[in-house]
Amino acid sequence: MTLTVAIMAHPSRRERVERYLHPVLHAQAAIARCWGASVGEPVVLEDVEGRGTTWNRRRCLELEGDHLLVVQDDVEVCADFVEAVYHLTQMRPDAVLALAPVDVPELRETYAMGHAWADLPPEEWTRYDGSPCSVLPEWVVRRALDAGDSYPHDDALLRAVMVGAQPRVLAPVPTIAAQDNTLPSTKGGPSGKPTPPFIGTHEAAPLERYLRQRFL
Repeated sequence: MTLTVAIMAHPSRRERVERYLHPVLHAQAAIARCWGASVGEPVVLEDVEGRGTTWNRRRCLELEGDHLLVVQDDVEVCADFVEAVYHLTQMRPDAVLALAPVDVPELRETYAMGHAWADLPPEEWTRYDGSPCSVLPEWVVRRALDAGDSYPHDDALLRAVMVGAQPRVLAPVPTIAAQDNTLPSTKGGPSGKPTPPFIGTHEAAPLERYLRQRFL
């Protein structure tokens, strides 16, 4: 199994990508390769010409690999994020993994019940906003590429794919990534999206917790 890592970037956040996100993912991918994981070097895809998120998302989708991890430039990750994602894709190889969704009742309920995985409705992709950090299996990537560029935003593209393909969409709880809500939106103004419980940037992913819940 190969994991391709793409950083979907906006020019206004170039410094953050260069100083934080790319170095962190680069180092974590190198560590994962040391113990035999097939993880590619993180690729930064920046929308320099301002052609839009749908265009830039498509560039991410055109990268090759069994599973595609797309991380947007405003995401924070846990201490062993890449290694954890590799294990999670092996655990749920056919599912879409929403790794930094907006907080929705399903996530809070899952956390309160002590469960490790939230089952999210694929047709409601835009409600919990699964696009900031997600893993798409290759069969879902193919569906997204076939959908074309006739969508105003990449969220609309991905929602159309989810409605048509009906993949299993799962989110590990607590999450291993989260959007940094202290950053302003690329369109101006605060981001302000509520986030579910996040393991934190200095903590390792609780993989044993995720492994224990096998009934999904």
